[in-house]
Amino acid sequence: MRCAKLLLCISLITLTGCWDRKELNDRAILLGWGMDYKAGMYHATAQLATTSQFSAEQGGGAGKTSSFVTSVGKGKNIRSAADDMDLRLSRSLFAGHRRSILIGEDLAKHGIAKVIDEYSRYIIVRLRTDMFIVKGGTANDILKQQYPFERIPVLGIFKIHSHLVIGAETALRDFLIAASSEGSTPVLPVLQVLKNVEKENKKNKANESTIIFAGIAAFDEQLKLIGYLDAKTNAMRHWIMGNIKDLSLTPDVPEEHGNMSVDSRQLKSKVTVDLKGDNVTINIRLSGNGNILENNTKLDLAKSDNIMYLQKALNKDVEKEAQNAVQKAQKIKADVFGFGEFVHRKYPKRWKTMQKNWQQTFARAKIEVVSDIIIRKTGQLGEPLQLKKKKS
Repeated sequence: MRCAKLLLCISLITLTGCWDRKELNDRAILLGWGMDYKAGMYHATAQLATTSQFSAEQGGGAGKTSSFVTSVGKGKNIRSAADDMDLRLSRSLFAGHRRSILIGEDLAKHGIAKVIDEYSRYIIVRLRTDMFIVKGGTANDILKQQYPFERIPVLGIFKIHSHLVIGAETALRDFLIAASSEGSTPVLPVLQVLKNVEKENKKNKANESTIIFAGIAAFDEQLKLIGYLDAKTNAMRHWIMGNIKDLSLTPDVPEEHGNMSVDSRQLKSKVTVDLKGDNVTINIRLSGNGNILENNTKLDLAKSDNIMYLQKALNKDVEKEAQNAVQKAQKIKADVFGFGEFVHRKYPKRWKTMQKNWQQTFARAKIEVVSDIIIRKTGQLGEPLQLKKKKS
């Protein structure tokens, strides 16, 4: 019994509690982080949540009182820029809830190898983090921008990416994988500030500009920006890579002076490559099912011949768009589709000699696309309303 009491006393003495704890009110909660490069210096911008503004009574939007503040710092590298920012803050930075990292265009052109090195070493940076390039602007521009649907604008950025693109939350991880793999070009999603937006309410200054998703940015082996591909091209890229199962399509039907909207489902992709000497042929086969949501032609979809006609027009348009997507990547010599991986697997010995100049080889590769989408549903059967009006 005495031994038990002695052990209890010793344990009470050694248990000192949370001696290094920090209260929430002593932390600056970091949700968005941006890096820019100006005149040989790295400029950091942090979007911080003002926790005092979060209450049950407060509604959505920025409100009269902003729910965030931005802080800046600069230095000769990322760490020194963060240290400089600390001199301006009364609280210590807490990055455990950081959702997005933004890179300005000038820094992307200068090269982000040092940025990636710091983020890959720093243990608090999560790989499940979105990382964006700011097209035609700076990270500071985006992080200071109000967003009407979210109290914290950086959360709006995250939700835009999650809503539109597969791979949200993993942009940093995917970039690191592509940068270290053979036969693939690393890419990052792109944001852009759209200015002079038409205002529905002239008193609402938040509508003067907004943030939009603008596709992807491609990088070379030195992790320097080499070009952009738009959002439409990126959607086709995901289909070719087999990353998506549904996509909204709006093909033109020139012969009928109209167009249609198709909800495509169960999308599949098959890629094969062939080598003949130094010539590479990339064969892409796209397939899936489609439901017609909108028919802006004069064709009566109650007739099976007209459905087959639109199906043929749909596949022709998909083949054209896929060709255009690959050709845009070829112009900037960036294999954002990972075709090099297919060559590597099928021709491992040849790949050893092709690997070094693969991007140049990809730029002159022959692309063949075949689309096989089957229209399954046409909605409510019957003649288009414009035909009925003419008859009456």
